[in-house]
Amino acid sequence: MGTVASTPLSAFREHWEVNTLGLIALFQAAHILLLASPTGAPIFAYISTGSASIAQYNDLHVPAYTSSKAAANFLVKALDGDHPSLIAMAIHPGWVATEMGNRGATANGMPAAPVTVEDSVKGLCRGLMARRRRRAAGGFGTFMLIRAESRGTSRRTRSRG
Repeated sequence: MGTVASTPLSAFREHWEVNTLGLIALFQAAHILLLASPTGAPIFAYISTGSASIAQYNDLHVPAYTSSKAAANFLVKALDGDHPSLIAMAIHPGWVATEMGNRGATANGMPAAPVTVEDSVKGLCRGLMARRRRRAAGGFGTFMLIRAESRGTSRRTRSRG
């Protein structure tokens, strides 16, 4: 927890190594297989976070984490443009009751994050398959947006970042 000025450079390196460079390494290792997919609509989905939205900036005092995720979101958008036969998208899974999510919840006076891991995974899977069927590409989807779309509704429950 801190500001850009107070966060050690080592923390930035660690988060960028995992969240940003890890995304590049994974795509470089898997893209040939993805592009050869017999389904005709391969999906490269990156689990991001709503806190990485620059348009909807919310200072959570974790600049190493959020900046690494924001950079990865940019890369996913670039991948989507570079590979028209691939559905590349960044997804926010919701405020999930994981160790990290619950830490944030207790810091905000809540007993736990509001979305269970099971609900998040089910919602993301339904949404990803719905996007594959529609061949919608790009963008940044949130758990709530994908959950609503997978039910066949067009109501936007959260805005895109």
